[in-house]
Amino acid sequence: MTGWDRRATVLVTGASGFTGEHLTRRFAAGGFTVVGTVRSRSIHVPGARIVRVDLGDRDAVRRMVREVQPGVVFHCAARTHGVSCQNDPAGARVDIVAATQNLAQALSEFAPETPLVALSTDLVFDGEHAPYREEDPTGPVLVYGQLKLEAESAVLSYPIGAVARTSIIYGCPATHKASFLGTLVERLAAGCDQEAYVDEVRTPIWVDDLCDVLVAMAAERVTGLWHAGGPQRLNRLQIAELACDA
Repeated sequence: MTGWDRRATVLVTGASGFTGEHLTRRFAAGGFTVVGTVRSRSIHVPGARIVRVDLGDRDAVRRMVREVQPGVVFHCAARTHGVSCQNDPAGARVDIVAATQNLAQALSEFAPETPLVALSTDLVFDGEHAPYREEDPTGPVLVYGQLKLEAESAVLSYPIGAVARTSIIYGCPATHKASFLGTLVERLAAGCDQEAYVDEVRTPIWVDDLCDVLVAMAAERVTGLWHAGGPQRLNRLQIAELACDA
């Protein structure tokens, strides 16, 4: 599954989030030693150790990295709700930027040979010049995109840091965090209306495919910026229509 030592501990931040939980479950099922971090939501993943830590607390992150001594880190934790970020940019900065800085600094101090793969977003771009390549200029229009762009810098300053910019992530439900597709299906099944934008075109990616990408990035110890989107350009209405057809 990977190119690193199976005896090394895999650390997944944001284990109660959608991608984080899928990644944690994948490694636990594969027999790896896995530690997943959560901040407030409790979660149980068979075969994984779940620890509660506020990644915005520098000292707490240092203690956690020093104790866990991870052999590879997948940084999936972040505040992802765009409205929340717009309404509380200071708190979102702690959750997104400071958390990433704390993690990269702690790894530099206590586990400097450990690959760090972090999730970012296509919302670092302005949406006016698609399709985008990794080397294209950024220009986020939302607070969330701006903060994720700042967090990318923290990862890229780490010698073995890699960023995977992804898009709408969908797949089978997780324990606590639903994907856009999951929420859509639940609302439609309950007879509720669901907004579906037509002026936001993204490249949705199946969560298991994204996990494959993240694992491969860590196994190859790649660095720098990488785009990880799905093969189709779809707006949310098209996604909703496909879900109804299915």
